[in-house]
Amino acid sequence: MKIKKIVALTLLTCLLVGCQQTEETAKDDQSTIELIQTDDSWGIVLSATDISNTGLTLVCSQNGGEITGELQTGEKYWLEEKVDGQWQELSIPEKPVWQDEAYTIETQNLTQWDIQWTNLYGTLSQGEYRIGKEIQDFRGGSDYDEKAYYAEFVIE
Repeated sequence: MKIKKIVALTLLTCLLVGCQQTEETAKDDQSTIELIQTDDSWGIVLSATDISNTGLTLVCSQNGGEITGELQTGEKYWLEEKVDGQWQELSIPEKPVWQDEAYTIETQNLTQWDIQWTNLYGTLSQGEYRIGKEIQDFRGGSDYDEKAYYAEFVIE
């Protein structure tokens, strides 16, 4: 039942953002994840796999788009829960200290991060959530554009 809801939510998300699958694929040892064609100006779509109430694997598909520099992100992320149809950021007991590192997002490829949030958010209860991540189109120094991207997921 959990897998059916995750698949349905993923398909609905793809339909809402107007994405189409391409023939290019990237394989890992457990499954095949396809690059996604989207109307996002940077060609980015986030999705979540290996979801548990303590963490997940965040997958970034970059395919197409118009990038003027190098796509990067940092360690920082945040979680939101859907309450009465509205997204609300989850509170954390104290402000986290994020390492000041930049992670490159390869173009025409998949990039993934394993995220464990128990030290920030504890164990999540049943519900609909999304994880947010800031991504930069970095050209150098203080010359960059930044956007927030989200991947929705369900905890049963």
